[in-house]
Amino acid sequence: FGKAGWLIILYAAVLMFLSNGAQTDGLNLFVEAFSSQNGWDANSVLALSTPAGYVGILAGLPLGFLTMKKGPKFVLAACLVIGAISMACYGFSTTIPMYAVSLIVMCCTHNCFAVIAINTLLANWFPKKKGLALGWATMGMNLSSALYTPILSFLLARFTLGSSVGMIAFVTLLMGVITVLVIKDTPEECGC
Repeated sequence: FGKAGWLIILYAAVLMFLSNGAQTDGLNLFVEAFSSQNGWDANSVLALSTPAGYVGILAGLPLGFLTMKKGPKFVLAACLVIGAISMACYGFSTTIPMYAVSLIVMCCTHNCFAVIAINTLLANWFPKKKGLALGWATMGMNLSSALYTPILSFLLARFTLGSSVGMIAFVTLLMGVITVLVIKDTPEECGC
């Protein structure tokens, strides 16, 4: 893949790690933490994840068209920044409506940056080896299953829920900045 190619694959793996952790692996800890902090019924909080996930899937259609029109870098940067803001709002939610709206926006943006736009970027970079590149990149999801919950448990044991989620939001925002400064839509733009 070359040095630049491996950078793109590692970048994709990090995005998949963040998305999978926020929407799936961290869910049990998030639901329990929000329920304990705000006195909410845990089952009601957990039940919001399903419709939020469906909205995130449906948002894939317009975001997919936007990716085709503007290119993956633009959509990745936008979804990472909006995703970071929604993640921060999610962490500081004090009402069910605020929690639900931030969760829906988070699902929409995370699904896009970890599936739609990143797969387009990988296809642009590796037209003849996209399956192999995607295989390496999806290891980010497996690492998320192994590491996200212990990392989140560590953070929640030492910081408030809002601060813990805020740190994850900051990493997401940092990935948005890296996207703007480093990532290119095609290898040709890097001279590869």
